[in-house]
Amino acid sequence: MKNNNKDIIVGIDFGTSGIGFAYGFLNDPNRKLYLGHFDGQEKASKISTEIILDDDLKKVICFGNDCKKHLCSITTEKFHHFNKIKMNLYKKIYAIKVSNSKKEADIEYIIQLLLFEVKKKAIEQLKFTYHYLKEENIHWIITVPAIWDNKSKQTMINASQKAGLIRDDDDPSNFFALEPEAAAIYYSN
Repeated sequence: MKNNNKDIIVGIDFGTSGIGFAYGFLNDPNRKLYLGHFDGQEKASKISTEIILDDDLKKVICFGNDCKKHLCSITTEKFHHFNKIKMNLYKKIYAIKVSNSKKEADIEYIIQLLLFEVKKKAIEQLKFTYHYLKEENIHWIITVPAIWDNKSKQTMINASQKAGLIRDDDDPSNFFALEPEAAAIYYSN
């Protein structure tokens, strides 16, 4: 990690069916971890890995568990629902199809939007409790599968940079933890 002034670690678990985050403080001698939660989504610590965008694919209408509510509601607006995002990268599919139309979008863009929404929720939660919080003091870590090819891993790096998790002066290799390594570290403590 280039900057040693980061005192908060936020880990994002970008899962196949769910996405969540946890955080901890480097100066905490007990190394306690706190699960993040998503207000308005039944205070869930993990939400479904899906997102609904407007007709122009520019505005996020909803993400996570709220997508199920939106899909069940009667609506006349045009929207595009993206799910099974991680499985597309596993299958090396980089143009993701919308589940409710024939439209396609670049998977990197969809991941960027989803990561940005999770980032907003994490910062909102941290600022509620820790008023001194400066965004530049957060070090973000995202779990990725070890079996992904380099192009899929690079897609996550690019999406993370565009979502504002990785800044230009940061080393992207410090932002990813392979899932088996993360699990081993968790269980060794």
